[in-house]
Amino acid sequence: MTKDTPVYQVDFWRAPSKGITWATNDCKLYGESSGAFQLCVSPQRGNIIVAGWKPCVGVLASSGTCQGTYAAWDLTPMWVTFVAIYRRKATVTTHRGNNTILGTGDFGEPEIQNITAAEFSTAFDSILYTWKNSSTLLPCEGSAQDWQLTEWIYTSLLFNAAIAPFVAAPLETLRNLFMAPLYLYNPVTFVSV
Repeated sequence: MTKDTPVYQVDFWRAPSKGITWATNDCKLYGESSGAFQLCVSPQRGNIIVAGWKPCVGVLASSGTCQGTYAAWDLTPMWVTFVAIYRRKATVTTHRGNNTILGTGDFGEPEIQNITAAEFSTAFDSILYTWKNSSTLLPCEGSAQDWQLTEWIYTSLLFNAAIAPFVAAPLETLRNLFMAPLYLYNPVTFVSV
C-alpha cells in the first residue's frame, strides 16, 4: 500500500459532432494511401481538449485528401469527445507479485493537469503511423507496431462508419488512445519510455 500516490483522473464526455470549429492544424492524417483516418485534437476552454476522428471511406489522393463518400472530409470528425485531465493523490493497494491494483481510496483534491492538445498530437505521432503516400512506403514499415496499430484503428473505424451514430466502440477507442501517452510518458511509471 502506498499513500499519496500521484494518479491521473481523466474525464471524458460526448461532444457534439457538429458545431465545433477545427483549425486546419488541429487535424492530422494517419495511415497510407490504401487506408487512412483523420484525427483532430483541439484546445477548448480551460484544460478541456476536444478530439475526434473518422476514416477515409474511399481512395486517398497523393495529396492526402479523401476522394470518398464524405464530401466534407476536412474538419468534420464522426466520433467526437471532450477530455479533461487532473492529477490527484490517492492511497493505492497493489499486488506485490503482478503489480495489479487491488484497491484505491483517500483521494485528494483534483488539480488541473496541463497537457496541451499539441502535446497529445505530438505523442500520437510517436505511436501512430503518420500519413505517407503508398509509393513511399518502405517494405519494413508494414510490420512496424505504429503501422499495425494505425491499420487496426482504420479498419475498425471503416467497419463502423456506416452506422456511426449508433456505435460507441470507435469513441471508446479514441478515449483509450488518450490513455496511452499518459501511461507511456508518466515519469512515475516504472516502465516509462
